[in-house]
Amino acid sequence: MKRTKSRWPNNAVVGYIDASALGAVAAITQQQVQSYDVIIFGFTADGHVDNEVLNAMKKIKPWQTQGTLNLLSLGGAAAQGLKLDEILVNNLLASLQEFGLDGIDLDIEDPQIPINTLQEFTHNLKEALGGEYLLTTAPILAGTPDAPTLNIPNGGPSMAAIYATAVFDAILVQAYNSGLNFTYRDPKDNTLVNEANPDIIRAAYNSLQLQGNISSASQIVIGIAANAGGAPTASNLWNVDSDSAIAEVTNSVKQNLEDITLGNYRINPVQFGGLMTWSLNTDAMPSAYTPSAGYKNAPPGYFAQNVARWMLNDLSTVQVKAESLA
Repeated sequence: MKRTKSRWPNNAVVGYIDASALGAVAAITQQQVQSYDVIIFGFTADGHVDNEVLNAMKKIKPWQTQGTLNLLSLGGAAAQGLKLDEILVNNLLASLQEFGLDGIDLDIEDPQIPINTLQEFTHNLKEALGGEYLLTTAPILAGTPDAPTLNIPNGGPSMAAIYATAVFDAILVQAYNSGLNFTYRDPKDNTLVNEANPDIIRAAYNSLQLQGNISSASQIVIGIAANAGGAPTASNLWNVDSDSAIAEVTNSVKQNLEDITLGNYRINPVQFGGLMTWSLNTDAMPSAYTPSAGYKNAPPGYFAQNVARWMLNDLSTVQVKAESLA
């Protein structure tokens, strides 16, 4: 019997779990989990679900609210030399079926993979999923203010030849760790902002939606770190040194999300697919993730309570009210 593909949630709140970080996985709470409507379990390199990922699923899935989507992520920063072949496609499909998952996420971070190889693999995987499962990808911001692109991380090539076609249900844009030299125009005032500025959320979305040549079939999800330790580089919007500054960043993040959702500053929200974060681990156990020198992590569970939960509740209310007045 053919499976009905899950619908990508409206204004999705997407969170990664690094199953290999056992202590941080153990620290994740039910309250955190229920602040997300898409959970991505990482990682697999061969398409199989290993014991670490399986144990994370066994802990997390019973806590989820009804309708939460679960994806298996292929790759991750440690996965180099992936063999992108038919065997891998078959293994991924078998894992989806065996563990009752909703789709596959391609977090390909090996810059040595030829783009034509990745393109062929992606289309073969899409065909194998048969319209029954979701397919997402997690590239990194790159390009110029007037010609934004999405690349394989670590200096890899642009994925434009792939995401210009209707292959991905959602593109989870890593708007962190790219480097401060990548800037994008803030639609509010046309100034250039980088990933150390919370306004990167609306700037990146607007630039990609207008000039990124992304297939209209794909939702654009903007990804940020959960705290300063989640991306301990210069390009992290949480790079602040006090509780009051963390609160200011939180308010700015919320304002950016409202601006996109409501179409402020002539932003077209038609492709906005929500917010992604790396990761539930770093939010659950910030003490295990050291920020760049001089910056401060928020308390455990802060992101889930003050950003993710707000998106699920308050942002949805704002959108409903706006639509009723339209």
